[in-house]
Amino acid sequence: MGNRRGREFLLKQEDEAAWKRAQEEPRLATHDVHARGIGFRRLQLIVLPSFDESSAFEVREQADEWQLFRSQVVESFPTLRLIGYDRVETKSTILEAYFDRITALSLPLKPDLSGGDGLDGVSYQLALFGDLFTEWRFQWWSTSPSQWDPLRCIADEMLQEFSKRVNWRAVKGSWQNGSAAR
Repeated sequence: MGNRRGREFLLKQEDEAAWKRAQEEPRLATHDVHARGIGFRRLQLIVLPSFDESSAFEVREQADEWQLFRSQVVESFPTLRLIGYDRVETKSTILEAYFDRITALSLPLKPDLSGGDGLDGVSYQLALFGDLFTEWRFQWWSTSPSQWDPLRCIADEMLQEFSKRVNWRAVKGSWQNGSAAR
């Protein structure tokens, strides 16, 4: 009996330490948060405007439950680092639908080769994570390549939905506005 209580106490301490690390220690955006019961990371959306608040959202799957988490961006150059891991109340079915819609897409992988450049704007990253270390990450600045429009549209919907849930206003010149200029 005593050993069981001791193990339970140690597990509880380990769980609390894992959550404390996720909340207080900066980590690379490409590194996953590990804590008991958090589930698998499935989607990550990062928005990096030049002059407004940056933010990162992650969608996680645990059994049949999907959850949304938000982190703060503490460094964007030269390496993207996040801190914090706050749960954001969102219906599980909404999050699962985003994952299903994105995984149903078929996109050409060709990046933008237009030779354009600029100074200010918004950088975006959208990553999808599977099992057995499978993942991909799309990244663009201000306006996505036209062949990625279906992905960009879903990402814009995600940004609008997630922003409403954290009282964080959507980025000026969102993807939707950027694509209308084409």
